[in-house]
Amino acid sequence: EKISNEGIDEGKQAKEQEENAAYSNAIYEQMAFECKYSAAELMKELPAVNDWNANHETELSVQKLASLLKPLVDGGKVIKTTEKRRVFYTKA
Repeated sequence: EKISNEGIDEGKQAKEQEENAAYSNAIYEQMAFECKYSAAELMKELPAVNDWNANHETELSVQKLASLLKPLVDGGKVIKTTEKRRVFYTKA
């Protein structure tokens, strides 16, 4: 039995994916080379986080930040490391 996707607006989904890609790129551009950031430091330091908070009803969460960083990590633009159970991101 096929699951219906009624109620999910495909145009809205595509727009959201486009917007997420734009935020991912902005985060990448705003990170300094060879500087190791924790998620909390990225949340504090990046203008893209303030842009997100200004344009969305809910503030950017650490989980959402991680999901925006994932394509950069997968694409090799950002290196994700874990030290003492803390995650750090470094611009490659």
